Amino acid sequence: MLGKIFSKVARDPVSEGKKLIDVWKEFGNFMFFEKPSSEGFEFIFDVFERIVKAPAYYIYSFSESSGSLILENMRLRNDMMRGLDDEVIEALREPELKIIFRDDYKNFGFALIWAGKFLNIPLYLGESYTGNFFCGPFEPEPIDKNLANWFKEFSNACAVALRQIKLGEETRSKIRLLESQAQVSKKMLGSTLEVNKFLELLLELAITATGSDAGFIAMWDDKIKRMKIRASKNLSNEFMDALDLSPDTGLFEWIGDGEEMIVRDFEFLLKFKVNSIIGVPLVEGGKLLGIFALVNFKKLKQFEEFTIKILSAFVEQIKIVIHNVDLFNQFTERYLKTLIALAEAYDMRSEYTAGHSNRVAQLSVEIGKKLGLEMEKLRELRIAGLIHDVGMCGVVEISEDYQADYNHPIIGASMVEILPISFDIVEGIRTHQEWYDGWGFPQGLKGEEIPLFGRILGLCEFFIEMSSNSKLRKAFSYSQLETEIKKRTGSQFDPKVVSAFFEVMNEKREKAGEVWIEECWKFKGEPRDVCSRCPVYEGKFKRCWESPEIMCRFHGDYSCEDCFIFLEWVERMKTKKLEKKMEYSVVEKNNYAIVKLKGELDVASSIQARDVFKNLIDKGKVNIIIDFSELTFIDSSGLGIIVVAYRSAKEKGGTIKFANVNPRVKKLFEITRTEKHFEFYNTVEDAEKTF
Repeated sequence: MLGKIFSKVARDPVSEGKKLIDVWKEFGNFMFFEKPSSEGFEFIFDVFERIVKAPAYYIYSFSESSGSLILENMRLRNDMMRGLDDEVIEALREPELKIIFRDDYKNFGFALIWAGKFLNIPLYLGESYTGNFFCGPFEPEPIDKNLANWFKEFSNACAVALRQIKLGEETRSKIRLLESQAQVSKKMLGSTLEVNKFLELLLELAITATGSDAGFIAMWDDKIKRMKIRASKNLSNEFMDALDLSPDTGLFEWIGDGEEMIVRDFEFLLKFKVNSIIGVPLVEGGKLLGIFALVNFKKLKQFEEFTIKILSAFVEQIKIVIHNVDLFNQFTERYLKTLIALAEAYDMRSEYTAGHSNRVAQLSVEIGKKLGLEMEKLRELRIAGLIHDVGMCGVVEISEDYQADYNHPIIGASMVEILPISFDIVEGIRTHQEWYDGWGFPQGLKGEEIPLFGRILGLCEFFIEMSSNSKLRKAFSYSQLETEIKKRTGSQFDPKVVSAFFEVMNEKREKAGEVWIEECWKFKGEPRDVCSRCPVYEGKFKRCWESPEIMCRFHGDYSCEDCFIFLEWVERMKTKKLEKKMEYSVVEKNNYAIVKLKGELDVASSIQARDVFKNLIDKGKVNIIIDFSELTFIDSSGLGIIVVAYRSAKEKGGTIKFANVNPRVKKLFEITRTEKHFEFYNTVEDAEKTF
């Protein structure tokens, strides 16, 4: 005989309520669902061993399908085995993995198992038998009332813990499986979805442990400024639709730091035949953040005091999880901002690439709208666009640009896949260099194998790159890009994405009318400090080329004739086939030319004037005198062409001078504040003397 096994702690004269609170506080503060199962079982044994000391402890779960008990975990105390027969010790160390169920296992007390007489605590979730906790061996002795009550509370707590451990393991197994298939980049409890699963688990356990009929968990939502149901069970749609949880008029009222919600709307309870309801507040910093409620429809009995303790313990777990998720979300947000800053810094390596990622993101969202993506997906697509090339920052000491370009999608994806963000963002970054016919990189995916984000980003990056100047080539015009993209449709690009792209561009071109397709400071967007200092930034100009002071060189456009925005406007004006023609004459001298304009220089004749000036400058006549004596009218379109010609001539070492400008025409130069850049002469002869 081992003598007295129960510790003195168990025999202290304490109230049943105090013991109940202790056991639920112990278990309520441990995250069984989140921790590894081994830590969960160790915690259960630690708690029980403080009350009852024995050589061996075993936890079995009941399998209804096989009608047997299955060993879940065990603990042996070698220091407690002194004096036991060798056969008993051997039996303790090699327990039965499976025990045939007997009815007496459902009763508290002592049971005979393979190694002798053991204290038997059947585990119950509410009224449902789920398994047994055995400890021993020793000879039976009377169990006093306080200890018996503690065992019953331990039974409920241990059953809840065992359920959480199993569900946690199942969830982790599913996550590991999904991760192996590269489908999950989120960690457990790292997103709103996982929090909801956790809340559903706690609600189910609370309903089972208390024998309630139904319940719900609501959390405050800052976006909609009201309580939002995050988990519910066994409640009808009618009940949920009618449920009002607003603080002033809703079902519950919360006063101060109370542990319980006070029922306010009794008419609601009568309408839905609720016999009893209890709600526990989730409070943080004196603010009501949530409600955990249980409902009885059929049972006439009132909720017991221990129900409040169970819910309070679960509420504490919710607070811990929400806090952890908030911290992780804050980290994720800061990390993403860092990656966006890295991508922007990489784009700033050259004036030609400034703003590249932001422009890709902007166009991607416009195409996504045409493809019918929802707002949340558009937000995710924008993030993917902003950091699609961030992997280039992770390529270190690579001698060949090709290799750097080849690896950057994989590196970029690896920099974000550990975060609790959308799978579409990660895969969009990873696949934006794939081709629709399978000839892309790095994976050689084909067709619909390429995620939609990747297909959108791939086209947008091509357009943004080819509509920008580079050290090796000039920007493509719109017609060149249109031809090139159509040629690559079905090979490099998804036909559906191409169709959406042209919808976007056609709408922009139609809406633009006779002005630029998009403001240059929006289309380029970088460097921001330069754009903000540029005279056309959010100004009155309808065409950036109307101002001689524009700062396009900072984003790689050293000449309007190399700028996509200007070239697109020229092509668009030509397609309008305006009938109006402007009369002009050109006289070429040795080192300069005289161009006499007649009639009106407006949007209908500006392209014709542009061709006149461009032809002269292209063949080396970079010093020009414009004779305005017979020009009766000029609008901003005409002025813009003259400014473009002036800048083109200056870039090649020449200049343009104005003669015979009448007051009406001169007024436009004054209004637009461009007159200070030009030289005005009363006669052509006066201007000629300066060459």
